[in-house]
Amino acid sequence: EEEDFQRILWRVNGTSMEIPVKLAAMCGLRRGEIAALDLKSDINYKRGVMSITKSATQNEDGEWESKSTKTYTSTRWVEVPQTLLPILKRASENGYSALSPNTISHQFVEIRNELGLKIRFHDLLIREHDILRFITAVMCQCASPP
Repeated sequence: EEEDFQRILWRVNGTSMEIPVKLAAMCGLRRGEIAALDLKSDINYKRGVMSITKSATQNEDGEWESKSTKTYTSTRWVEVPQTLLPILKRASENGYSALSPNTISHQFVEIRNELGLKIRFHDLLIREHDILRFITAVMCQCASPP
């Protein structure tokens, strides 16, 4: 699975999918949050954090619009890995244009199929319960006799 992830990162490097894939995998952002993220105003590059306060949703006319996140707990500060900050900063300075959630999904499926993988975009997300499960597994291994 780590090898699949590395193949995806290599494939998206320098493409329009680099930022969406890295934000999902390294920061746990969802497609709608990625699409609504403003790289200039939502990221504090000095502190290395981003503010997640909105998500892209489709309205009745099928157009994408930015709205507040669905729940109180979805609004949050997210630490940005130091390796990702310069990529985001450079994109913000070069007029980065966010992709819609549907475009992110469709392009990811094309990349995944090209690489012969079965992973979904949503599977890239690092979620808190995954981290807790990992920590618990490590703690159990440490506590058990050799």
